[in-house]
Amino acid sequence: MSEQGSKESRLYLNKSNIHKVEPPILSIDYGTKNIGLAITDKKGIVAQPLTTIKVKSNNYEKFFSKLSKIIKDYEIETLVLGIPQTFKEDHLQNINRILEFRSSIKKMTGREVFLYDESYSTSDSYSMLRAQGQSQKKSRQKIDKIAASRFLQELVDFKNRKNE
Repeated sequence: MSEQGSKESRLYLNKSNIHKVEPPILSIDYGTKNIGLAITDKKGIVAQPLTTIKVKSNNYEKFFSKLSKIIKDYEIETLVLGIPQTFKEDHLQNINRILEFRSSIKKMTGREVFLYDESYSTSDSYSMLRAQGQSQKKSRQKIDKIAASRFLQELVDFKNRKNE
């Protein structure tokens, strides 16, 4: 593995570096049209959906402005960006966009941005909302922040089991 690849892999949260995650934690579910955000409580036990920010034609100024305010208002300690596993060749394009987005967040905030596997969080969240009787239209409005919340809860559960 190259030096860059090795460095990048250390940014994926796993059992060897999960101790670096301090609450409150903000998770980011990246999308080209919508970016979902979720947050933990101050003890890092429960994740909850926060908001979805609409993005227009790769213009992230609105997102970065809101992100700065959220980090300050909620006294965020850790930023986590969801990234899917690579199952197909077309996933690589999305992963590259996510890694570029991560670099932009890091540059804007001056903070490390950890990566966490969010595979299936969107499809699982969509299924959950539909099972609860949500219409397709209402589900689309909530899906990104719910997906961010689902993989964040998975992360904090993993961290808390590791600490037991």
